[in-house]
Amino acid sequence: MAVRLEVAMPSFRTTGYPLSGAALLGLALLISSAALAPGHAQEKYRTYRNERFGVTADVPREWRSGRPPENGDGLKFTSADGAASISVSGSFNISDTVAEAMENEQLADDGETITYRVKQQRVSVVSGTRGSFIFYRKAMLSCNDQIVNRVAIEYPAARKAAFDALVTHVAASLRAGRGFQSDNCN
Repeated sequence: MAVRLEVAMPSFRTTGYPLSGAALLGLALLISSAALAPGHAQEKYRTYRNERFGVTADVPREWRSGRPPENGDGLKFTSADGAASISVSGSFNISDTVAEAMENEQLADDGETITYRVKQQRVSVVSGTRGSFIFYRKAMLSCNDQIVNRVAIEYPAARKAAFDALVTHVAASLRAGRGFQSDNCN
C-alpha cells in the first residue's frame, strides 16, 4: 500500500523560534507512522470467517478455537482459562417473517434472566445472566433475510468489568458476508 504524504512547510512562529523544514518533515513522518501502525485492538484480535454462511467477527487472538461442527455453521472460541467463550455462527432463517425472526432471537434460553434487550428491524441483542455467568447475544439478518448471523459471548459475572471492552469490540465486529450457502445474495 503506497501512502502519499504532502506537507506544506511554511515557517511557523509559535514559540518565537521558526520550525525548520527538517523539523516539520520529522513531525509529519512521526504522525504518518503512528497512523499506519497497527492499532492495539488489531493486535489483540483476529477475524474469524465462517465459510458456509460468510459471517465474520473478531475474536481475541489468544483464544482457542473448538472443534468445528459437522454442519459447518460456526465455531466456538474459549479463553485460555476456559472461563469464557465466544461463538460465531450463521444459519438459515426459518421464520415466516422478519418480525418473527427477530422475536425468536429475543427469547430467553432455559435458566436465563434477560436484563437488556434491543430489537431493531433486522438486528436483535439480548444480554443477561445464567447462574454466575453473563451472556450476550447479537443476531442480524442478511442475504435478503435468508441468513441469520450470530455472535454469542458468555463470561463470569464476577469479571464483568474485565470483559466490557471485549464484548463491545466483538459485538461491533459482527458482519454478514458471502459463504457457499449465501453465494446468491445481493
